[in-house]
Amino acid sequence: MNHPHFGELDTSSIEGRDVVWERDLVLEGQAVDVALWADAGQVLDPGMLDAFASLLQDLAGVDARARVHLLAELEADDDFITYHTDEGENFPGLAAIAPDGAITPAAFVQAMRLTHASLWADGLVVLDYQMDPEHSDQILAVKLDPQGQLQEIAWES
Repeated sequence: MNHPHFGELDTSSIEGRDVVWERDLVLEGQAVDVALWADAGQVLDPGMLDAFASLLQDLAGVDARARVHLLAELEADDDFITYHTDEGENFPGLAAIAPDGAITPAAFVQAMRLTHASLWADGLVVLDYQMDPEHSDQILAVKLDPQGQLQEIAWES
């Protein structure tokens, strides 16, 4: 299949579930690894691909909306923040935003970095946010539908 945004996509040459398209996009001066995942032999839905392309063309807007969801999540449950502040010596990036060790959810969310965006051909978009990617594999994954509506936020590593 040939898509205007993603180009030639072929699921017949992959085994299992694999990346069929990948690019680095730049968001606020930082690279974001974006990958489209599909199953072997999966027929890709052009409408789904169009929705994914629209999200990517507005990545800054999608990021801003995801951060609103992250803020609400961390205001309701600050365990992810506590994990990082309790292990503060392992996360040098925290010192810059919380020199006294206290950090607000808003400051924490602002400091988080969008590192990966996974587009799943079965209809899920997963945005991986990390506090300090060089020192931690802890992720808050913001999961959206193809129209950008929040499905869930999950703490992953």
